[in-house]
Amino acid sequence: MKKFVSLTLALILAMSITCIPALAANETGATTNLTFTHQNVPEYTIVIPSAVELSTEGTKVMFETTKMSQTWGYLVSITLKGTSSILGNLTVTDPVSYDVMEYKITRPDGTEILPYGNTYPYPQLMGTEVCSFRFVEQKTVTFTAMPSEIQTNGTYKGHLTFGIALVEW
Repeated sequence: MKKFVSLTLALILAMSITCIPALAANETGATTNLTFTHQNVPEYTIVIPSAVELSTEGTKVMFETTKMSQTWGYLVSITLKGTSSILGNLTVTDPVSYDVMEYKITRPDGTEILPYGNTYPYPQLMGTEVCSFRFVEQKTVTFTAMPSEIQTNGTYKGHLTFGIALVEW
């Protein structure tokens, strides 16, 4: 009986030794790659005046941001995008006499955008920055009519289109 128990224990021991590597060989591993892309979507609201009454003393108007979120590292840039002049100059026209009058824009920092550009030969004004914002704030921009001494009496009209873009600073 002792031989039988010894043989059984030896057999169980032998089977357990051979089973461990067999079970280990059946174990497999798997890798799962995890990816998460987070992108802040900047949001901003810009208020630009819809109409400006030009004057020779200068008309001050407010450009403002009323909402700025997730814009860290960026600023909102307001640029000249188009004018009523076919040449892209800062001019308005009397629709009766077709006489043209110039105007200039004074930026919040006091620098001016002149009717035909600030350097000679006159560069295109389109793309010139009028003002920019990093935070919720207001900026004063002044529009000044520049009539000549021989300017025809009349009501001069035109339009100005602004470009609005989010740019890195």
